[in-house]
Amino acid sequence: MNLVLFVAVAGFCVLLYALTRQHSQYPSTGQESTLALSELLVSLEQRQEALDQRLEKVDRVCAERLSALEQQYRDLCGIDREKPMDNLQPAHRIRSLYSGKYARVVAMSREGVSMEQIARSTGIGVGEVEVVVGLAKREAME
Repeated sequence: MNLVLFVAVAGFCVLLYALTRQHSQYPSTGQESTLALSELLVSLEQRQEALDQRLEKVDRVCAERLSALEQQYRDLCGIDREKPMDNLQPAHRIRSLYSGKYARVVAMSREGVSMEQIARSTGIGVGEVEVVVGLAKREAME
């Protein structure tokens, strides 16, 4: 929205500059000035409409990406799809590590198995194993 306002103000400033210049290429009569203002207004409205469409597209893309990330999070933590994500307490999110495929990761880590060995035996990436183990350790410290 700030961009639209900036474009409008910039256009208005250009118009004022054009009207104050004493060159023959600029409108000299009131009717020509009105026509020039009308053309500028139409141009600004078209630009604003284009910016609004871009903003709507960005909003849609962001909403889709957020939805996909929330679904990945639910899948990773074994959270029921019907439960709203905002009502989950952090402890519940971490406790979900102890169910499903991450229970084995946490158990192997507690047994002293290396991250690489856990990743190989569970089929999970090393980075994901590190995150799960880190969350489990953090929860244990709390």
